[in-house]
Formats: sequence, structure tokens, C-alpha cells
Amino acid sequence: QKVSKGAKAIENLMSKSDREVLEAMAQEGWEVEVVDESKGLYMLSLPPVLYEVMGTSVSIPAPRFLTKLRDSRGRTSKFKERLEGDLVLQNGEGIFTLQLGFPFRTKLCISAAGWTRAKVGFEGDEILSSNFVEVGIQLPKVPGLTNIMEYFVKNYGTQSTQECTDALARAAERLPETPLQSIEDTMKEFLKPLTDPEGKEKKLVESGPGRPST
Repeated sequence: QKVSKGAKAIENLMSKSDREVLEAMAQEGWEVEVVDESKGLYMLSLPPVLYEVMGTSVSIPAPRFLTKLRDSRGRTSKFKERLEGDLVLQNGEGIFTLQLGFPFRTKLCISAAGWTRAKVGFEGDEILSSNFVEVGIQLPKVPGLTNIMEYFVKNYGTQSTQECTDALARAAERLPETPLQSIEDTMKEFLKPLTDPEGKEKKLVESGPGRPST
């Protein structure tokens, strides 16, 4: 996700503490609870979700993830990393509710175990992120159910990752400039040469005393 204020705004955000970066990722309806900041442990709660997939509704209550954060500055994968987190689902018992509409209307409650490793970083004026998701689900033998759940898990993970990236970009845009950045910007403006000093001087001569300018 590009940041219009550029790389310096991103570096300003990424210089914050792990907790502040995590809180900057939180969307509306998300909750970040500190478990043990010294150990990088947090409880992350996301909003409830309802998806319509292939004629089936899939809903989950607010999922809760025990999150372990690690400062990954200095590490480079596909981008310059800042933060790595392992998220483990805590309330997986009966978390999925499915309303099947075909071949007959049926309601199913399904449990799951889930783990995600997410990475956040940047490259130039872009904030980037990635995640790796593992989900264990025991599904009843219902035609098409495996495809439905695979589609849901993939799209939910992709959407959540993109939302985190977008939130970080907005946070970088909102941060005020550091004093050093303000000085640098002021000096650039002060030292910027006139784009056409000769043209301006010529115009002043042509519009001298008694000669109206056009």
C-alpha cells in the first residue's frame, strides 16, 4: 500500500514500539489487549464475520488470537521487515456456523484450530505485509463443504492482511513530521531555485513606470 507522504513517513511509523505498530494495524471494531508487553504477548480480538459463499452463509463470532510479536528489523525477505507475529486462535470450539441452502437447508456448527504467522514491513514508499495460515477443521461429509471452507479461509486471511496494510498506511499519513523532517523540508523549500528568474526580471522591465502590465 503506497503512502503519499513517502518513505520518511513510513520510517517514522516503523520507528514506533511494537505495541504502537500493532495498535496502528487495528481496524474499527478490533481490540488489542496487553497480556505481557515485556514478552511481546497480546490478545487480539477481531469483529464477527458473515460471508455468503456458494449459496451458503458462513459466520463466526469475534475470533480471539493470542499474539506473540517479534521485532524483525534488519531482516529482509520480500521486503524490509519490521514486525513478525504468531497468532493462535483461542476460541475455536464451535466457531463456524454454516447455513447450507443446498441440497437441503441445514445448520452446522464446526470447530477449528488456527495459527497464522504475519509479517509487516516496507519498501520505499510502500507498506507491505504477508501471512501464512494453517487451519485444522474436521468437516462432516457434505458435498462441496470442503471447497466452501477453503474459499472462506483463504479470502478471510487475504482480506484481513490487506486491511492491516491499509490501516498502517493511513497511520503513516496521519503522523506529524519529526522535527528533523520539518527542518529538511523547510531547507529544501528555501534553497529551491526560481524556475524562471530571467523571465520574471524581463516582465518587471516591460511593466516599468508608466507602462501597464498585461
